[in-house]
Amino acid sequence: MKLIHKTGQFYSLLSLAILLLTIPIFYVMVNRLWIDDVDESLWAQKEKITNALHDHPEMIDELSATLKFVDLAITLNPIPEDSLFVDDLYTALWWDHEHQEDEPFRVLDTRITANGGTYHLRVMHDLVENEDLVMGIFLVEVGVMLVFLLMFLVLNNYLSKRMWMPFFQLIDTLRKFRVDRSVSLKFAPVEIDEFNALGGAIEHLTNENHKIFQSQKAFTENASHELQTPLAVMKNQLELLMQTKDLNPEAYPYIEIMEMNLRYMSKLSKNLLWLSKIENGQFEQKTKLNLTDLIKGQCRVFEEQLSLQGIDLQMELQQEVEIEAVATLWQSLVLNFLTNAIKYNVANGFIKIVLNGKSFQVINTGGFQPLDGQKIRERFYKGQQQSAKSSGLGLSIVHEICQRMEYDFSYQYQKPNIHLFKIYF
Repeated sequence: MKLIHKTGQFYSLLSLAILLLTIPIFYVMVNRLWIDDVDESLWAQKEKITNALHDHPEMIDELSATLKFVDLAITLNPIPEDSLFVDDLYTALWWDHEHQEDEPFRVLDTRITANGGTYHLRVMHDLVENEDLVMGIFLVEVGVMLVFLLMFLVLNNYLSKRMWMPFFQLIDTLRKFRVDRSVSLKFAPVEIDEFNALGGAIEHLTNENHKIFQSQKAFTENASHELQTPLAVMKNQLELLMQTKDLNPEAYPYIEIMEMNLRYMSKLSKNLLWLSKIENGQFEQKTKLNLTDLIKGQCRVFEEQLSLQGIDLQMELQQEVEIEAVATLWQSLVLNFLTNAIKYNVANGFIKIVLNGKSFQVINTGGFQPLDGQKIRERFYKGQQQSAKSSGLGLSIVHEICQRMEYDFSYQYQKPNIHLFKIYF
């Protein structure tokens, strides 16, 4: 989940919680205020009736009779003077003859004295209109709060995107950055200090990494070049030495060992340089590549060697398998697989190459012990059969190429001596 959505979700949940908490409180408060106003009205009506009877006590009987025939929600009935009646204010349901249903009323029961008698005065106020009014106010307020919440979320989302725009620009710039390019990152200053600090730190870090990369690249290239020169000189000198007429025959085995080790060192130097270039991304851009033709071409290079060793080469290649890839990397990958499959095969063994639109497989006979599936990707790892011959970099190069091209590389062993290497595109 994106940070903007995460903060928006937090604010939405917080606003919803506040809304759910305040809505019932608001309803109770409005209803309570309205009831208080009704109560004041009931007491005011009692006060008016009391004052009128105080000025005209002789009208008490006439008023009591009139109220029985006129539905004014007011009743006035005589009670004994020694009655224990006390004033009471409450809400109750009363039958409404007009609507033919029970409706809530606010009721004031009180006693008054007039013209030498004691009377029970009941004043009532219909709360139906009150409930409708309170509910209307409540719904309006809820609607206003929901509109406010919606506007708040929209505005918050808009402002968040505006404020976080420099951050997204930083991310976009970093995605396009490649350490092997000689372009220094420059971030334009923005209004937010934290993003300026982040941009400055990223700019410094990427520029330093670029310098380190250039230094390592130069060291690797120079080291490989400087190594190849003396190795070539030593190889030539050994060849001249072997052609010397007065050379002691006992020296030949030692010279052959030296020459073999020079070849090994030369190959090791080239492999390390190539591995370094792969790791640093120093290869050409991807192009449309016909794998079927490429694999056939690489196999033709080894035809003579396969014939001399009696190895049967089988190919199951799907026609016209085309992918977007780096040609030199695929050539190196196929070359390493074939070289290992031939070098560590057995007499009268076989190599089977399978290619389809999803995977590339090399299946070959070889040693009777499986390779360590966890270590074959490590540099300088050598199986039991490889100890004397291998530099231990072939499968490391394959693994590194697969990582760069985002392929899955797997190894399986089947008894008695079948080794299966598979690459999933």
